[in-house]
Amino acid sequence: MAPEQSFTGRAPELAFLAEHLRRDGPGAVLVGGAGVGKTRLAVVAARRAVDDGLIVRRVGATTSSQALPLGAFAPLLPGAMGMAPDFSILIKAAELLVPGDERGTAIVVDDAHLLDPLSASLLLHLALTERAPLLVTVRAGEKCPDAVAALWKDGLVPRLDVRPLAEAETAELVEAIVDGPVQSHTQNRLWQLTQGNPLLVHTLVGAALTSGTMAPVGGIWRWRGSLHCTPGLVDAVSSRLDSLDPAVYAAVEAVAYGEPIGPELLSAFTDPAAVDQAERLGLLAVHVDGRRVEVRLGHPLYGEAVRARTPKLAERRLFGRLAAALAGTGGRRSGDTLRWAKFALDSDVPPDPFRFTEATARAIGLYELDFAVRCARRALDSGGPVEASILLGMALSWLDRGEESEAALAADAARARTDEQIMTMAFTRAANLNWVAVRPQEADLVLREAREQLSSAADRAVLDAFAAVFAVQRGHLEEGWAMLDRLPAAPADWPPVATVIAEIAATDALGVQGRVDEVAEHVERGHAGVDLAPQFGVMRHGLGMGHINALAWAGLLGAADDVADFYAGYTDASAQLSGTMLMHGHYATTLFRSRLALERGRVRTALRLGRDAAAGFAEEDPGAWAVMAAFVLSQAAAAAGDADGAAAAFADAERLYRPTTQGLQAPIVLLCRAWLAAANGTPSRARALARDAASLAADLHQWAVEAVALHTAVRFGDRAPAERLAALAQQIDGPRAPLAARHAAAFAAGDVGGLEAVSLDFEQLGAVLIAADASAQAVSIYRGRGDLRGEQTALTRIRHLVELCETPDTPALREALRPSPLTEREREVAMLVAAGLANRQIAERLVVSVRTVEGHVYRACTKLGVADRAGLAAVLGSAEAEDR
Repeated sequence: MAPEQSFTGRAPELAFLAEHLRRDGPGAVLVGGAGVGKTRLAVVAARRAVDDGLIVRRVGATTSSQALPLGAFAPLLPGAMGMAPDFSILIKAAELLVPGDERGTAIVVDDAHLLDPLSASLLLHLALTERAPLLVTVRAGEKCPDAVAALWKDGLVPRLDVRPLAEAETAELVEAIVDGPVQSHTQNRLWQLTQGNPLLVHTLVGAALTSGTMAPVGGIWRWRGSLHCTPGLVDAVSSRLDSLDPAVYAAVEAVAYGEPIGPELLSAFTDPAAVDQAERLGLLAVHVDGRRVEVRLGHPLYGEAVRARTPKLAERRLFGRLAAALAGTGGRRSGDTLRWAKFALDSDVPPDPFRFTEATARAIGLYELDFAVRCARRALDSGGPVEASILLGMALSWLDRGEESEAALAADAARARTDEQIMTMAFTRAANLNWVAVRPQEADLVLREAREQLSSAADRAVLDAFAAVFAVQRGHLEEGWAMLDRLPAAPADWPPVATVIAEIAATDALGVQGRVDEVAEHVERGHAGVDLAPQFGVMRHGLGMGHINALAWAGLLGAADDVADFYAGYTDASAQLSGTMLMHGHYATTLFRSRLALERGRVRTALRLGRDAAAGFAEEDPGAWAVMAAFVLSQAAAAAGDADGAAAAFADAERLYRPTTQGLQAPIVLLCRAWLAAANGTPSRARALARDAASLAADLHQWAVEAVALHTAVRFGDRAPAERLAALAQQIDGPRAPLAARHAAAFAAGDVGGLEAVSLDFEQLGAVLIAADASAQAVSIYRGRGDLRGEQTALTRIRHLVELCETPDTPALREALRPSPLTEREREVAMLVAAGLANRQIAERLVVSVRTVEGHVYRACTKLGVADRAGLAAVLGSAEAEDR
């Protein structure tokens, strides 16, 4: 890649330089921090100036050249060396640099803040006499010769402050370096560490690639693990640290290990004057948020450089001092328990098993699961309570380490003696056995045995709530509702987890049944339960997924967007509280956005976000969340016409799907198969699979899902579901089912006016791809009737909708926008021939006889004017390539 092609985010700066670095221009002074890209800008601008006919003479000032008069210019001025350092030498040097009167030479000076006084005077002389345009780079914050500063202060040469790259520009640069898409969290992490400094971006990404911590996952580049501090990376940021006063360095070191840190805590073991000096030097920054004051590093990579050079024993002592100082302040602020644990884990202070147990619960609530495991193990190693074992099993389970979780819990189950301990141990084991270890019968047995040991009705209700949610998520809605109905009204002493888990069950069940009007109150009660039990914060996004699904199936997309915004805000606020990015919350909200982009028909956005979420959950939570991400991604890829991408995502979904414990999702599996068949060019099979999905959903009493599946069949060309959709529209909340029923009725009747009206209504609803499909079906009917005016009017509308949908490719759009002389079945057979399938394979795929396939192949060849299967494959292959 040519340097200018990969020069990300610098178009405004290059335009400014093109305007001023010309034969009759003054040039420019580029001012910016180290590594921000000043030199590279100058190089690119100078190259363009040469292309425009200028002669460019370039010099670079250095610390060593600073000791010699005209040291930086010496290589260009051999004839001036030895002359007396007075004004005459400036005249002589200027004539040697720019001979004659014609302004055909540009002078480029890099790091002009390092020029010796005489070189700086020469530069000023050239500007005053206007002998040549100047392109000068100066490092911001460094002491600069007065003659150089006079260039912009006196208005002789315009100054351009070279800014760091913005976050989006940094992401673009990273993707250019790795030559591929980069996960959003990785983009954010690199932005936070580099603050848009291009040199640091290149250095950091290079280090991550070399160490293997940055690698593609599912086709998207992702950075996992800690930063690998190579010597080059440390050198890139540590030059400012080497000459610091020891007290100032100690202040920076304390913040590097303790940030964000309050001034009171910092002053407990550092010199306040040294902290002030570090702030003046830009090494530390003070952030004020309301009444809270926090001290952070001036740049994140200062911390990496400090930590890379600190000996391990010194590090342990420093962590110990931080833990002791925080404990001495009373740990009054929210999040102080977690911060104490982060200090104490790697310190030399005696362990506090009960405080580590409390930290474990808080870490789980914020989904910092690896950290929770470390805290729990430290608590148990120092004689911690049985609650530490329960929390350890919970964290391991959420990390998808089901067998390890069960082993840890079972080994310490005998220590659970009180009702609360027995109850908590039982539901933790059961949840892990059901959802992660996928041993549902053992999960049920654990609940039954523990229930017999409990004397408290409230504690038994907790286990009953878990049994209910198991039933719902296994797909047994009637059994689950019966269990939920038997639960007592929550008394004041009912453990919050009972509320949380019961409301998750209710939310999931109400959503698939189309009772969206009842969902919000259950979600609200679930959140109230989480608020009372922070360790169950991991369940908050589970409530959100059920809420988003319910709203999406009902067609309430605006309300669903608001819910997604709420969870994004919650995730950001929690990350600020804990000082770390909440990975699970980030990936969950990304999945919410992908799900809603798909519902709106923004297929490329849904694909981008879906890949991002799937790559995250592939390692963060390769269970229920990962399979939901795969479902969304496979449908998005199919709607975009990416059959290979849809097949790959669906393969992931099949691998991750656990039918014995995730039976609620069974109709979605079939619906994904239907979309995959549509992407593969077999709409008849796609219709059959969508009908199968609807039939299964009906058997499971999932009426909202049934309606969506039947409507999908209509979109794929099925005229049969109109009557059933009309009946469903009477029992499902929200506007989507009635619109689907109108769509089905209009399509079955060949009512183009009805199709156009329903298309407008779906667009108003926000479901733009459904609107496009309805208009496309109108086009096909107009075309069949020979109504050219109606066809062209509808085509104009389709093109507008397709643009809004980011160029999708569905069966209806394919038929409307790329008409073929073949019948639908002939086209299906021809497409499978082009894909390389033999006649018998095609017959098995389409559930017809081999003789029928042979007849379709013959008629397709005749209509397309080709002699045989090879010709058919060639014609269809070239057509598909042209379409793409």
